[in-house]
Amino acid sequence: MLCLKPREFEELQPGEFYKLSEGYEIRHDAEVTAHAYFVSNLMNLFGKSLKQNMSVDRLAKPLRLRETDSSSRDEDEQYLREKFGL
Repeated sequence: MLCLKPREFEELQPGEFYKLSEGYEIRHDAEVTAHAYFVSNLMNLFGKSLKQNMSVDRLAKPLRLRETDSSSRDEDEQYLREKFGL
């Protein structure tokens, strides 16, 4: 979350908003990586029933922010066009 008040949001320039959202994504990724690092170490230390060691990337992958790929966007666009008759 960017934690902006409505008035602050209204006064932002588009470039400033993009910089804020980019910084949020970087901060979120760093937090997820740090959490995954400690959890993976605990899982590898105490998880004797694991078939293979848990890596940080494997654990953090579902938690990272995903960019929408163009194929899903195209599918969504097509669905909305059909749904609303545009």
